Amino acid sequence: MIPEQQRLGIIGPSFALGTVPSLQGMVCSLTEHGYGIDLYTCDDAAFVPPSFPGLDVRIFMLPEYYRRGNASWWWQLLRRWVPYLAGRCQTESYGCLIGIDPLGLLLASVAGRFPSIPVVYWSLEILFWNEITRPHMKVVKLLERLANRTTVFTVIQDWDRAILLAQENRIPRNQIEILPNAPPGKAQWERSDHLRNTLGIAYGRSLVLYLGSIVPWAHSLELAQQAKAWHSDAALVFHSCSRLTGDYAAAFRQEIDGHRTYLSEKPVASDEVRRLAASADIGVALYPRSTSNPVYSDNTYVVGRSSGKIAHYLQCGTPVIASALPSVQAYIEGYKCGVCIDDIQDVSAAVETILADYPRYSANALACFLDLFDINSHFAPIFERLEGAITARRHNRNSYKD
Repeated sequence: MIPEQQRLGIIGPSFALGTVPSLQGMVCSLTEHGYGIDLYTCDDAAFVPPSFPGLDVRIFMLPEYYRRGNASWWWQLLRRWVPYLAGRCQTESYGCLIGIDPLGLLLASVAGRFPSIPVVYWSLEILFWNEITRPHMKVVKLLERLANRTTVFTVIQDWDRAILLAQENRIPRNQIEILPNAPPGKAQWERSDHLRNTLGIAYGRSLVLYLGSIVPWAHSLELAQQAKAWHSDAALVFHSCSRLTGDYAAAFRQEIDGHRTYLSEKPVASDEVRRLAASADIGVALYPRSTSNPVYSDNTYVVGRSSGKIAHYLQCGTPVIASALPSVQAYIEGYKCGVCIDDIQDVSAAVETILADYPRYSANALACFLDLFDINSHFAPIFERLEGAITARRHNRNSYKD
């Protein structure tokens, strides 16, 4: 059993952490299991910060940690954050630290070293050696590998990604646990009128929802343009995960006509996304598929169960139109809970295909979430490892005192 009021530290230096559904799931499960949580992260005006109302969670917003293009950003991160985090580790006596992605792992490993706090690595995005072009990032990658080998275990979204991370960081696969990037809660058919009421969309029309980044790599502008020529009367709603600024956003706004295309532009925290997903009849999830796309990476090729937007759709029985990536096709086509497309020009036909057999697609969406994305079914081994590490540390400290 865990000690009374045992606290854990989660270190996640990311502006967009509030949009990660599995963070909500992880924190909810840990607090339900008796842990208190201290979350260390940073914020940005474009994103909604993490929030956990009613839970034993304290959030510490740390200073901006880097400037893009500055090769010394990682040194500035260590110089500014490590002393603060090390002091917190001394005063709080955390049972364990959870480092999110390479930077979080490095901070946790250094800050928790002298109190000998066990560290868990939680990988959301894999840093691949063959994709690194800047010398200082190769240093970060080498340090990540070293730090990962000293962690008590690693958490990642599915086994395809686990195999790649094990190869990248040269760690045993049996040291990895799986936690899909999904929100807490069971699969349950649910519909909300939130978007229809907010945007004034008639109730008789089907609603297709695009959750996520409105950016060139996702062809958001082209999708808005093509929606105006759809054969069905479906409405396409874009909901941005961050505030829209810049020239691309301005051009995109010009395509929003309030009849075929709509924009819901107030970002919401991860725990509020369900009512958006439940507002839709169909959800869209687009990812880069071509190596010519400037943001294409091995991470997108094996997106698999790391797609938070797909998890949100499936949880409330919303069928999915998704990019035809092998790791996504495996379950979308396997469960017949949506349609995978090769090009955004295929979205219109995919909408009609799903609407023609909607009850079956919707029921299959729930089945897919229950089997693959329900995070409650993945926590038992995580808790077992976590409590084992905390107990071992407590035993070692008591032995040292004796």
